[in-house]
Amino acid sequence: MLTNAAILLLGHAGTAACLLARNLAVAALIPAEDYGVAVSFAMAMALVEMGTQIGVPSQIVRCSRGEDPRWIAAVHGFEICRGILAALALFLAAGPIAAFLGAADAAWAFRALAIAPLLRGFQHVDIHRQTRESRHGPVILVGLWPAGLALAAVFPLAMWLGDWRIMVISLVLQEVVALATSHLLSRRPYRIGFDTAAWSGLMRFGWPILLQGIVLFAAFHGDKILVARSLGLETLGVFAMGMTLTLTPALILARSVQSGFLPLLTRAPDRAVAAATVEAGIVGAAGLAAVAAFALGPVVLPILGAGFAPLAELLALLGVQQALRVFRSGATTVALGAGRAKVSLCADAVRAIGLAPIAIILWQGGGLYEIVLVGTAFEAFACLVAFVGIRDRVPPSACLPAGLAGAATCVGIWTGAGPVVVSVCVVATVCLARNLRRIARAPGTARSVPT
Repeated sequence: MLTNAAILLLGHAGTAACLLARNLAVAALIPAEDYGVAVSFAMAMALVEMGTQIGVPSQIVRCSRGEDPRWIAAVHGFEICRGILAALALFLAAGPIAAFLGAADAAWAFRALAIAPLLRGFQHVDIHRQTRESRHGPVILVGLWPAGLALAAVFPLAMWLGDWRIMVISLVLQEVVALATSHLLSRRPYRIGFDTAAWSGLMRFGWPILLQGIVLFAAFHGDKILVARSLGLETLGVFAMGMTLTLTPALILARSVQSGFLPLLTRAPDRAVAAATVEAGIVGAAGLAAVAAFALGPVVLPILGAGFAPLAELLALLGVQQALRVFRSGATTVALGAGRAKVSLCADAVRAIGLAPIAIILWQGGGLYEIVLVGTAFEAFACLVAFVGIRDRVPPSACLPAGLAGAATCVGIWTGAGPVVVSVCVVATVCLARNLRRIARAPGTARSVPT
């Protein structure tokens, strides 16, 4: 039987796969410049969501009042107010955002997108309450069904419109279906309450998450904003597609590490489990870097067409950049298990600081390769910060053999080594992950892990 973590992983992976396929389909069906405009819509949505997110789902799961109907009603009221404010902010900022990104003609579309956060504010949060009972199906389906329908809608929309308006309708449709699905799968009636004491509690817990969301937006989307501003929407389309192709599997792998090892770290916080967690990130990073370097291009570039040909020289380095994100996911998971959430925030902040030199490079006439190179360097600095934050939990010597092999994989790709050499490095990474192999051989409980 699949564990809850595996079910959650498969569900999130399915949702991510649908959204990735949606982006690939849109990119293949419209010109690269139009895809750049479409990407700007997704960035605006991410800004609104990440800039107002206070972790309501996790608060529902963790709060002692998570089963109280009056408290849940207050959460609904809070989410509605958040949705209204987010929608109003996006509507009022639509013109300046469009002008800043070089898409002034699409300002009306940014205003139309304001309906999306408003719809999200009316979702039924009972789907998150049900996870307290280990019922993860509703949360998974609220992500999976809308993503699948948004993907299916792309093809008729392309025949009808044939430009960036496809993405606007797809994004709004996704929110409509998510709203309907959340109410369809809820077990309790939808009630709205206005309890300022409950709202204050939500904000007290959620302000660090709000801060981290802003930092994450800078880390995930800051490069793309600078590219759009300096190099134009067509170049943004190419760069954003490369980021999507490599970041999507990186996020899935990072979530796998956290979902699989955080329960073990909570139940058995010893050094063997922590070292195995770090090694899981190292192994995932090596595999992602190799796949991005040698498999993504031949499979994806023929689908995307000539407009995305510049990706050929970027995918390998982008793969290394996102592999480093997976690499540090092991360290941040160990930190989270030890109650050190600030470690992840500090690492993301270091990555966001890299926007300053990127802006300077663009101002001096630099191109995409230089941007990716600088981003990769700051991703490496972020890894260093994360590992410094857990040095008392995982001594460097505990994971040194696997870490060196994983680093050799990334360096080999960066220096142009062939697939045979890189494959040997990946295999060596797996073989040298001693703590991870012990966990894999253990009979499924943290108590059997040797210390």
